Amino acid sequence: MAKQTVLALAVCLAINFVVAEMNWTQATGNAGWTVRSDFPADTLAGKMWIMGGYAGPSVRYQDVWWSSNGVNWTQATPSAPWTARSDHAMTSFRGKLWISGGGGYLTHCYNDVWSSTNGNDWTQVTSSAGWSPRGDHVMLSFNDLLWVMGGADSTSMLNDVWYSSNGESWTQATSSAGWSPRDGLCAVAFGDSILVFAGRSVPGSYHDDVWCSTNGASWTQISPSAGWSPRDLAGSAVFDNKVWLIGGRSTSRTNDVWYSSNGSAWTQATSSAGWTPRNGHASVVFDDKIWVIGGYDNQFCNDVWYSQGLSGVAESASPAEFCRPRSTVVAQHGTYVCSALTELVDRAGQLTTRLSSGTNTLNVVPGVYFAVDKAHSSVSRIVVTP
Repeated sequence: MAKQTVLALAVCLAINFVVAEMNWTQATGNAGWTVRSDFPADTLAGKMWIMGGYAGPSVRYQDVWWSSNGVNWTQATPSAPWTARSDHAMTSFRGKLWISGGGGYLTHCYNDVWSSTNGNDWTQVTSSAGWSPRGDHVMLSFNDLLWVMGGADSTSMLNDVWYSSNGESWTQATSSAGWSPRDGLCAVAFGDSILVFAGRSVPGSYHDDVWCSTNGASWTQISPSAGWSPRDLAGSAVFDNKVWLIGGRSTSRTNDVWYSSNGSAWTQATSSAGWTPRNGHASVVFDDKIWVIGGYDNQFCNDVWYSQGLSGVAESASPAEFCRPRSTVVAQHGTYVCSALTELVDRAGQLTTRLSSGTNTLNVVPGVYFAVDKAHSSVSRIVVTP
């Protein structure tokens, strides 16, 4: 018997039907620092910062550079007190730059944590954090905590997740997240969640899945296979209320760029950006632009590029809260009453059907959906039973 359900729902998902373009501009073809890959970038005090990196066997750096415009770069220090390294991670947190781990990738990784307010003077917060020495991991700031996750140590790929309020004392959120162990992964704080995507489990085995978590312990797969090709060592960013995937490597290097307003449904912004296909580059958002810095395109690079995002987009989406829906409705096939125009989206973020305001007859495959009311800006989860 049909069950009538009032869906007073709201949406954080927006689907754009306007053709958009993404243009890239080269800020400089030869920045002041030496060519390199496998280094991080972040922002602090109105500047972009890069540090360390790799330029061939036994060639790793411990210098720190900053720029306020992407064209002119200033060396904060030629030799920071931390050991020369690549494959480390960095984030900005509580008015400081923080770096963690890295080293020589698998051969001599570290689990130290350092912080600095100016890029020149560094404090070793801990020489040995609770998590194992590793490289090609991710570090980010979320919910006023530092987070470290994934990467590879001297013996294996990792999928553990750790957090800290001070960079010295670390707590393990989980020893084995829902996503498979991997290095070269991407992770961003997006809306009220952490998103983890892409990466590599073993040489030749790359990923195109997307996962989210609100607490670092429980993870939900929001896309088993995003529209972009599996890859690792890509750039990622959050810009214009969207999460971005930028370049990377699998069977070949890429210079495509993709974006998503919810982490599950992805749109290609460009199949071929102005910069050469590459991996191991740094990506950062600064001065209302997305930046691509250095990397490896069959040779090491020190060029810098930027984009102001999409042009021709009529509306800007807000992050979808797929990890924390506002309510759950268990409903049978049949008649539904909606308070406004509603879109039913499946777990992969694909539009299933549109419902008009009022009474609707709906028949869909039983499963989990997200009901999106275009008038109220939130999302609810619907479990449809036979």
